[in-house]
Amino acid sequence: MGHAGQADRAGSRGVPRTVQECATRPSRDARSAGGEGGDPDGPVVVGVGDRGVAESALAWAVFQAQRHRRPVHLVHAVPHADDVSRAERLRLESVAAYRLSVAAGLADELCQGALPVTVEIAEGSAACVLLDHSEQASTVVVERPRLVVLDQAPAPSVTRGLAAESAAPVVMVPAGWTASEGDGLVVAAVGDPTHAGPVLSAAYRASDAFGARVEVVHTWWHADAEPGVREAVSGSSGGAVRLVEGRGGDALVARSFAADLLVVARPAERITHGAVPAAVETALYEAVCPVLVVAPGQSSGLLRPRRSLSVVR
Repeated sequence: MGHAGQADRAGSRGVPRTVQECATRPSRDARSAGGEGGDPDGPVVVGVGDRGVAESALAWAVFQAQRHRRPVHLVHAVPHADDVSRAERLRLESVAAYRLSVAAGLADELCQGALPVTVEIAEGSAACVLLDHSEQASTVVVERPRLVVLDQAPAPSVTRGLAAESAAPVVMVPAGWTASEGDGLVVAAVGDPTHAGPVLSAAYRASDAFGARVEVVHTWWHADAEPGVREAVSGSSGGAVRLVEGRGGDALVARSFAADLLVVARPAERITHGAVPAAVETALYEAVCPVLVVAPGQSSGLLRPRRSLSVVR
């Protein structure tokens, strides 16, 4: 396995110094308008962080990369040299190098040496470093704690920041997750069926890769029901459609217990910096299966479809 030399600095990549400075980066809308964005032929980028080696995230990333012959790039963030003492910086770099070495060994074992696996130590906050790398990634994969119950609005985090701003599709994998045996299930969360294209396309690409069936979930709350949604989504997706009366986030978390993947979309237009819709946020933190976040205009090139989709009302 060829491990790339670890970069002590990522200054050449323009990594912002703080989470606050992430907010000063060009918006994802501006980046898209300028022709920038994730690269369908780029590496699968995996965040390695303070929780140690992300075994579940690595398993997911290697599966995707192996299927379509993409390299795997492991990234660990460390603070800028000016923000910590020299002794602390050296300690953090040593810890990061060790974690990356272990993670690279595991990735190599998972792919049996068939894929290039590279590693990098990059300066900046984890969220900003991964956002920067998303510009050249085909997918960004991050592991999160197995369960985070949202009893109040969470603080800014890598999870929300990536989901809201990443140039490439993002997969959040719960710690300890393993693929189910037997028939797989990909759940696609659809709100307005006229804007369901990215979710349905990504869901069917994933179902092709996993040999899984697709279930489309649409929820409504009180007067927000979409009339005719079953006919609209069924006609365009060809999959089973489950209509649920209740809060979107709760319904998606409930379905995640049976699913191998939950596919959600962020809106085409930014809500506020680092924010995603409430249902998506709940799924990101509480779903027990991996969650794939896509956005209009993004290419999920790792999972190429065998069928074309059109959405009608």
